[in-house]
Amino acid sequence: MTAAAEVRAGHAGAGSVLDRVALPLIHSLDAVLGHAHRLGSAAAELTQHRGQLLRITQEAEELTDLPSVALLRRWKAVEEQIASMCLSAEKRLRRRAFATSGVSDDPSVEERVTARIRASSASTAESLDELRSALDLPVGEADPLRASESLLAVLEQQRVGHRSSAAAVAPTLNREQRAMGAGVVLVPLVAALLAGALAVQQEQPNTTYGRTLTGDRPLAGLQIVGDLSALPPSPQRRTYEMPTHEESLTLEFIRDSMDTTLRFSHTAALLPDDLELTVALLPLEDYLDYAPHPDWDDYLQMDYGDLILAYQEVKQTVAQEYPQVLDERTGDVALGQGILPIWMLPDGELAMGYALTGEISTGVDSRLGAYYFNATEPRVLATDDFLLGDDISWELTQLGRALEYNHQETAKVGSQEVFWLTALTVWTGVQTFLLIGAAVLDTVRRRRGTRQARELLSELRGRLEQLALGLDLSRLDMVAVLGSRSISDGPASAGTATEGRAEQADQRLYETALVTAWRELDDLELTPRPQQRGEQWTQRVQHAAQLIDTLSVRDVSVRDRAAQLLRTHQIL
Repeated sequence: MTAAAEVRAGHAGAGSVLDRVALPLIHSLDAVLGHAHRLGSAAAELTQHRGQLLRITQEAEELTDLPSVALLRRWKAVEEQIASMCLSAEKRLRRRAFATSGVSDDPSVEERVTARIRASSASTAESLDELRSALDLPVGEADPLRASESLLAVLEQQRVGHRSSAAAVAPTLNREQRAMGAGVVLVPLVAALLAGALAVQQEQPNTTYGRTLTGDRPLAGLQIVGDLSALPPSPQRRTYEMPTHEESLTLEFIRDSMDTTLRFSHTAALLPDDLELTVALLPLEDYLDYAPHPDWDDYLQMDYGDLILAYQEVKQTVAQEYPQVLDERTGDVALGQGILPIWMLPDGELAMGYALTGEISTGVDSRLGAYYFNATEPRVLATDDFLLGDDISWELTQLGRALEYNHQETAKVGSQEVFWLTALTVWTGVQTFLLIGAAVLDTVRRRRGTRQARELLSELRGRLEQLALGLDLSRLDMVAVLGSRSISDGPASAGTATEGRAEQADQRLYETALVTAWRELDDLELTPRPQQRGEQWTQRVQHAAQLIDTLSVRDVSVRDRAAQLLRTHQIL
């Protein structure tokens, strides 16, 4: 009883110990009785029990000390009857609902109880278990407030077209929050799995020739080293539109020839990077010895070692006229430059040499450095049938193919590792993005909720002022109710005093709650604006709205009862 003695002053600084216990229960029963037409005979019994609680509360208020043991026993007995009646009505409603459309359990009954207590105490308390235990009253499942809120939850679920108002207890998680929580988990997981599967599917471990080429750069520049007059005569099948070999060695002609090749070939492509080409017209006998190929006509054969030395001389010959072709630091062909030797044979024929570039030949299938297989066996050009510019453009398309296959490395990671690495990377990125988005949305939601709470607070102030202005009328209505009952029951009625106590307690609790709501609104309005952005302040506004809704319903109920009784006696 020590805890009860410490709160002897009661709720909001006035009233008895039982006021704090009674106020949330009375408010909950009032909400339940708002559905009296669906409760049947249980409504009348709950109304009777409500009156008994109010009478006991008034008796406790008139005591000078703590409530007596006998008084608490009576209170406990009434609470047990209320809890039993609420549970019976709830079971009956659930059976009826399951037989038609079905009703699921409300998982927020405990939170409804907490919100009810917070609303009646101006958010100063969330539980009455300590106080009830000190008064030897049941707690937990046996608490009549829990039974009443559970019944109210079922009534609200089954009400057609029900919508949560400011007076309804705040739900735990709405559909939007649940969907957001599921999305944060499922969306990154699904995206990660799809990305991993796509990465494995698009993986290209095969680096050999045959892939689609992507080169799209035309020849950037063209320069000639050597004597153009030493070129063989024009093709014998020349028409009046066909240029000479010398005329075909222009940048425009070679570019057009490469474009023509692309139109008739689905596997060819332009160069992957910009390249300035130097065509070197050089007499073959001045650089190395050669012989006809023993196996194939129109091919030559030469020694690999002699060819390597000859190419060093070719680079020096080109550098004498175009020094920018070679890199000053390495003495090799500079990046973005290329040398294409055209070997001039004594009989006037031409042979296509192997192109030199500034790229280093590396990778699993590079052919830039395959001199032993290609450069040592140059092809003799059919100068009687084709222009030299066309042969050079064809050679450039092959060079572009070799450049695209250069620097390729086979990944030393298996398909399983690729899948999980990609999936983990995508999962982390998507989850980070969603969490940032959720934080932004939560900030926006909080700001919107704060703005709505401020608007609701302004509305509540007006409603509360109306209730305060009508307080004297409320007292007169209560007097009218008591006076009407006294007239109807007669001056010697034994129940008049008993009923009067209940009505007095009801009015006193109403005024106590009214003062509590007024002080709570004052405190909410004086809260600094930065602190109003928190969830706690918004919940306090909702609890204040719930309390004012309850007070408004009670005020209207008393007014209607007084008017009805007065009309009845006027008729009589």
